[in-house]
Amino acid sequence: MNINRTLATEKLEASVSSLREVGAMRQNALADLGIFSVRDMLAHYPFRYNDFTNIVNIANAKIGARVVICGRVDEVKQSSTAKGTDMIKAAIFDGTGIINVTWFGQPWLIRQIVNGAALLVMGVVDHFNGYKQLNSPAFTVIPNAIYTEYKRFATAKKRIPATVLEQMGARIEPIYPASAKISSQQIAKIAKDAVMQTRAVFEYLPTWLRIRRNLMTRGAAIRAMHFPYSIKESTLARRRLAYDEVLMSQLLMMRNRSWQQRNCRAVALGASDEQSSRIQQALKKLVSLLSFTLTAEQDMAINSILSNIALNEPMNRLLLGDVGCGKTIVAMHALVATATCGYQAAMIAPTVVLAQQYAIKCGYILDSMQIRWGLLTGA
Repeated sequence: MNINRTLATEKLEASVSSLREVGAMRQNALADLGIFSVRDMLAHYPFRYNDFTNIVNIANAKIGARVVICGRVDEVKQSSTAKGTDMIKAAIFDGTGIINVTWFGQPWLIRQIVNGAALLVMGVVDHFNGYKQLNSPAFTVIPNAIYTEYKRFATAKKRIPATVLEQMGARIEPIYPASAKISSQQIAKIAKDAVMQTRAVFEYLPTWLRIRRNLMTRGAAIRAMHFPYSIKESTLARRRLAYDEVLMSQLLMMRNRSWQQRNCRAVALGASDEQSSRIQQALKKLVSLLSFTLTAEQDMAINSILSNIALNEPMNRLLLGDVGCGKTIVAMHALVATATCGYQAAMIAPTVVLAQQYAIKCGYILDSMQIRWGLLTGA
């Protein structure tokens, strides 16, 4: 088992060309989608699913609902619209009613959608000329023997066995981001091979943590993200993989912070009594120039920042708050404290417009405190 896990985990770094059905052309098509390795293929998640498992009778299909219907083609015609677009119309009967189905711009489907063919179709029910209708639904052709077996259970109103549903194609179908060079169906086949070859991938979360957080195993989550047995399972898989992303991000930040604490030194601002006194006087003057009173939360954030910059370790701090809650004035306290100790500080904005707004809001205060400042933009 250890060898299998090792091989499965090492497979993640293999080229996507090592998977079945990936030749030179498909490798290039996948590269255009940012897929170069097996790991990339597994991280190319479906953006939605077609759920073919919840089959309803035509009689019970409600207008406006997305439904799955199983029945036989009672009549099929091929024609074209007034604008010349190819059109295939079929009437599907399931013993409880008839629904008309139309496909546009796909003339080759006439080879599959023939009289008597058993189909599994999924789409949104519409209403036209007194009949229920589906426009360009997803569909699967069902072998006659499998359809007969399905009808035996459906007619008796018994639960359809999972094996019969699987043979019918009544599964949850992943829909992938695709391109003109490679379709979602082709990507699904490649993803299936990737999942099979890495199903024993190494699990790095300890069992106690997965139980505490109610998380799937890594291998099960990868499989369920691509080929879930139910929509609920795909949600659980997304939760586990999202947990992994957040955990890895946190671990990376902790590692970087640990490295900085061991290897980097910062100037301690306000560490001496003389500096601390000057900072406090400058900040009192800053507060006196404001037209509003600082909140308790702002005072708490300011004191935390002042405590951090008094150390000789680099400060990494995220100031979180809604728009307009007063984050800028908190940052201004840090600027003034730095300038009071004789050092430079910068407030960086993501856009020129925001930088100009900072200059307008903060510039007159800095002028009143006789602190030199300037506006530097790339425009």
